[in-house]
Amino acid sequence: MDKNPWIIVSMVVGMIFIVLERRRRPKSTMKLPPGPPKLPIIGNLHQNLRQIGGGDELIHITLFKMSQKYGGIMTAWLGTKPTIIVSDHEGAWEVLVNKSADYASRLVAYIPKYISANCTTLSTSDHGPYWQSLRKGVQGYAMNPSAISTQTLSQENEVIAMTQTIQEQAMINGGIIRPLVYIRHNTIRVVGRLCFGPEFNNEAFVIGIDPLIDDIINLFAISRFSDAFPFIRYIPGLWGSFRQAVEIRDRVVSTVQSEITHYQSSKSPCTTCYLHFLLSHGYPMETIISILFEMFLLSVDSTSSTIAWALAFLIRNPEIQKKLFKEVSGGDEKRERVTVYQVNKMPYLQAVVNEVFRMKPIAPLAIPHKTVKDTTLKGWKINKATAVMVNIYAVHHDPKVWDHPEQFMPERFLNENARNVSVAMERSFLPFGAGMRICAGMDLGKLQVGLTLANLINKFEWVAADGDGPDMTDDYTIILRMKEPLVAGIKLRTNLGTTLS
Repeated sequence: MDKNPWIIVSMVVGMIFIVLERRRRPKSTMKLPPGPPKLPIIGNLHQNLRQIGGGDELIHITLFKMSQKYGGIMTAWLGTKPTIIVSDHEGAWEVLVNKSADYASRLVAYIPKYISANCTTLSTSDHGPYWQSLRKGVQGYAMNPSAISTQTLSQENEVIAMTQTIQEQAMINGGIIRPLVYIRHNTIRVVGRLCFGPEFNNEAFVIGIDPLIDDIINLFAISRFSDAFPFIRYIPGLWGSFRQAVEIRDRVVSTVQSEITHYQSSKSPCTTCYLHFLLSHGYPMETIISILFEMFLLSVDSTSSTIAWALAFLIRNPEIQKKLFKEVSGGDEKRERVTVYQVNKMPYLQAVVNEVFRMKPIAPLAIPHKTVKDTTLKGWKINKATAVMVNIYAVHHDPKVWDHPEQFMPERFLNENARNVSVAMERSFLPFGAGMRICAGMDLGKLQVGLTLANLINKFEWVAADGDGPDMTDDYTIILRMKEPLVAGIKLRTNLGTTLS
C-alpha cells in the first residue's frame, strides 16, 4: 500500500491534536529564558534533525553552540513543549545539588516506558518513598562496598582472562583486534554477580543480553520524536517503533526471567545480591525484570564505551600511553597483573580516566529532570512539571573553566595541580551527575574502567590499525559511543618490537 496517504493522514491528525492540546492546556505565566527562534509545530527540532540524517553535528554540540549565543540557561522547544537547557556549571549545580529536591522528578519519553515497567525503575521513577526504597536497595545490596569487595578476585581474574582472549584473537588476525565485545561481556559478568550473586556464571545470559542492550539504545534514539508528536503512536504505518519496543521488551523478559527462575530454584540462593532485595520486598515481577535489566543497560555500554574512548585517546597520544604504562607496570615491565588495590594507588591512571570522562561524557545530556514544584533557576521562575536538561558536554567543555577544553590533557587532574583547581572546575566535572540523583554505580564504574584499562595497557602497547589512527567520530543516542567501534593493533609488552601475528 502507498504510504503517502498515511503521511497526509498523520499531518491532518497531528494538526488537530496540536490545536486541541493547546486549547486544553492552561496558559502558562512562566516567562521562559531566551532561546533560538522556533518554527510552528516542530519548535527547534529542525536544528537537531541533522543527526538523524547522518550529519556531523550531534544535539549536545548544537545546544552547546546555541548556549554561547543565548546563555547558560536557555529554552529549546521539542515540538510544542519547552525544555530548559542548562549549559553552565552554576546552573547545573543549582539544579543537581542546591535545589535537587525541586528538580528530582524525571521526564521519560513514551517509548522507554515499555522497558521500564511504566517508569518504575530507579532511573525513571520520580523522587519519593518508592524511589528512596529502590536507591536504598542498590546502595545496600548491588553497590554495597562489601558486595563489591567480595568479588575483587573474580573481577581481577576475569580481566586477565579477557586480555588472554584478546591476545589469542589478535594472533589470529595479524595483531588487529576489535576489543569492544570482550570488554562488554566482561562488564556483564561483573554486573551479573552483583544482581544474581557471586556464583553467577551463565555465558548464555551474557551473550543473550548483550544485543538487547544495543537494540534498546538504538531504539531510544527516536524517543524524543514520539514525545514531540504524541499522535504518531496512533497512526497506522507510523507505529513501527512502538511495536519494536514491545518485541524487545518481550525478549528482555524472557532472558532475565530465565536467570530469576534459576536463582529461585537454587537450594541456597544468595541473600546479599540485588535480586534477593527485590524479591524479598515484594516488587511485581515485571518491575523486578525491568529494574535488573536497567542495571545492565546503564552499566555495560557506559563502562565499555569509556574504555574504548580511553584506548583511542592513548593510541592518538603515544607519549601519554608511555607515561601511563610506566605507572601501571611499576616501572619494571614485569608486573603480571594490576590489582584493584594497585589501581586505587595510581594517580596518573585516575587522571587519564577522569580526562576521558570529561572529554567524552557517556550521557552528555544525562536523563532529563522535571520540576516537582514551582521554583527558580538563576533568577528565572520555573513552573512545576517543566522539563530541565543539563548539558554535561557543555559544562565539561566550557572554555571559561577548562584550559584548552578540546585537548586531551590528563595532567589537569593531577594532585600537583590541585592548587589551581577552582570551585568552578570541581562543579564543572559531572560525568555521573551530582546531588540527590547522582549515579548509584559511580564507584563501581570508575573502578571497572580503571582496572580494565590498567591491565590492557600493562599487557599490550596499543597502536593504530592503519596510518590514520582510530576514528574518533561520535555517535549519540542515549550513550555517547564511537560511531565506528574501535579497531586497533596491539603489541605484547614482553617484546615491544614484535607485533602479534
